[in-house]
Amino acid sequence: MAVAEELHFGRAAARLNMTQPPLSRQIQKLEKTIGVQLFERDNRGVALTAAGSVFLADAVKLLELAAQWSRDFRSRPHGPSRCPRSL
Repeated sequence: MAVAEELHFGRAAARLNMTQPPLSRQIQKLEKTIGVQLFERDNRGVALTAAGSVFLADAVKLLELAAQWSRDFRSRPHGPSRCPRSL
């Protein structure tokens, strides 16, 4: 998500406390795994592809859902008896 938010591999890497080459390799590995190019790269910068925009929106939803689950589970005195909501 950092690369999508920064639209710059170097700044995203700095934000993640890592160097740019391993971040680039991780993104390339993710793109290969899912079979979709998430970013357009050229000498002028980085931009999300249409698929990258959809992937980012879904990632945000998943992180929000995980945070909600965590809040729901912690608020129960004896832990969860079932999932808070179905997918």
